[in-house]
Amino acid sequence: MEQQNKPLGPQAKVGIIAELVRNARLIWRLLKDNRVSPWVKAVIPATIVYLLSPVDLVPDALLGLGQLDDLAIILLGVKFFLDLCPPHIVKEHLAELMSLDASYRIVHEDRPVGPSREMEYLEGKYRVVDNTSPSQENKPPPT
Repeated sequence: MEQQNKPLGPQAKVGIIAELVRNARLIWRLLKDNRVSPWVKAVIPATIVYLLSPVDLVPDALLGLGQLDDLAIILLGVKFFLDLCPPHIVKEHLAELMSLDASYRIVHEDRPVGPSREMEYLEGKYRVVDNTSPSQENKPPPT
């Protein structure tokens, strides 16, 4: 049985882009973190230097293959960098990123609402932040 390659829908494309942005933000935060060794941080610039250098495993003149090896180097460099970073620091930054992101998804219900329309609602994570201190709760507002 042969599978057909269906193009990605808009929600899948947005999810892929969101994941790329989240990974870029994670890498940026780890590069700025003083707890990560400078030797580990050197992986990212080394990856960029390799991409910009004229020396290449597969020449870029070979359309397709030349660009695929560059993509593979980027992915390997990022994976190597994340693997070398201390796991507790990576988890800490991921937790902070996930609490800051407005990660949500649209849920489609099968039940029609009105003339042949689907019901849509957002499902997401939230957190309650209480900015009032105990001394401010009983104070009257300034006049």
